[in-house]
Amino acid sequence: MNTSESKNAIFAKIETATAALKTRVPLPDYDVTITHSLPKLEGSDLWEIFCRNFKSVNGKAMSSVDELAAFDVSQLSALETQLQQQLLARRSE
Repeated sequence: MNTSESKNAIFAKIETATAALKTRVPLPDYDVTITHSLPKLEGSDLWEIFCRNFKSVNGKAMSSVDELAAFDVSQLSALETQLQQQLLARRSE
């Protein structure tokens, strides 16, 4: 079997396997007020909504490269301190 025949055989198997999926059942009706947390979506400024929600899960939204760079440096400093403390603790064991 050559490459073209192999490819055709694979696509034929995919078509056979997915034939039943071509007639889809419609999605159920649902109450949007139950599935969406409206207080989380309040406001019209998408960036403000994102920042508020991200902060609520201990995230920090950054709006500039300078903020990102400062955050990255502070995270590296904290990580370096933590690693130094772990190294000292291991040496003293």
